[in-house]
Amino acid sequence: FGSRRGSRPGARMAAMRNTQSQSKLPVRPSTEELALPWLGPPSPEINEVHTMQIFEQAINREKLLRARSERAQREREATQAEARARALSQSQLLVRSGATTAGASPPARPNDRFPPHNRQLKHQVFQGDGRARMLSRVFVNGEWIYAA
Repeated sequence: FGSRRGSRPGARMAAMRNTQSQSKLPVRPSTEELALPWLGPPSPEINEVHTMQIFEQAINREKLLRARSERAQREREATQAEARARALSQSQLLVRSGATTAGASPPARPNDRFPPHNRQLKHQVFQGDGRARMLSRVFVNGEWIYAA
């Protein structure tokens, strides 16, 4: 050791044994010694009967709501079918009779029913924000109307 160039005078010390070097380190406490936070009382037992009752109530409620919505949908479809049939029958009666609806001639200006500040040209109507919309001639409930 001491024969090398640049070696220090204290470099000739004997090597320390492993037991000596480890005795200086702090000892890590074991998990049993650590103070764990208190988690509160143990959780109560789950009441399976009550849980099943709640589950059955939820299923019965879903069945009831499904039956109500199906009934309402059937009523809506019946009302729509009735209105469709009524419109078709009225239009067929008009075609057979050859009569015109509401008047002999269409209005001179389709946008006459709107206030003057909402009109533009003959077939356009202004929206509230200044955009213009076209009026289209459509056949509704057995008569021709102009709709935006």
